[in-house]
Amino acid sequence: AVPYQASSFARWLEEQVDAYEKLHPRTRVPFVRADVTRDGEGDDVSFACPALEKARADQRPVLLYFGRDDRPELDRGARKQVKAARKFERSTLDSKSAAKVAGGWALLRFDLGDEVHAAFAATFGVETAPALVMVVPDAEGPEVLPARLSGASLAYHLKKHAPE
Repeated sequence: AVPYQASSFARWLEEQVDAYEKLHPRTRVPFVRADVTRDGEGDDVSFACPALEKARADQRPVLLYFGRDDRPELDRGARKQVKAARKFERSTLDSKSAAKVAGGWALLRFDLGDEVHAAFAATFGVETAPALVMVVPDAEGPEVLPARLSGASLAYHLKKHAPE
C-alpha cells in the first residue's frame, strides 16, 4: 500500500469539486462559470470574456450573474455578500419558471471574490453580490436587474427578451 498525504488529497478533492461545479451549476437556471482576462492597467484596461463575445456575435441575449464564493480569508462585508448570494441562488436562481424560459440565453456566472471578475463587474456598475445583468442584442446597453428580484420576475425578463 502507498501512503498518501492528507494535504495532497484535500487539494485534489478541491480541484474535483471546482471542476464538478463548473460543469454542474448549483441552480436550476444553468449558469456556467465564465473566464475573463484583463489586459492593461488603469485607463487602458480592457477585458476579454470569450463566452460573452461569442454570444454577442451570435446575437444571443446574455444574462450575467455576479455572485461570490465562500473563502476562509473573507472579511465581514464579503461574508455578508456570500450569504446574500447563497440566498439569491436558492430562491431566485432556483426558480422552475425562470429555468423553463432560460433556453436560448447565454447564462454566465462570475465570482466577485476573483480580482479580475470584480474589475470586469465594475464595467457594468456592479460592485456587490448578488447581481444580474442582461445584455440583449439591439438594446442601448446592459441592464442591471433589481437586487431583490423574484423567480417569477426573472422569468418575466427572460421571456420578454427571449430569442426567437
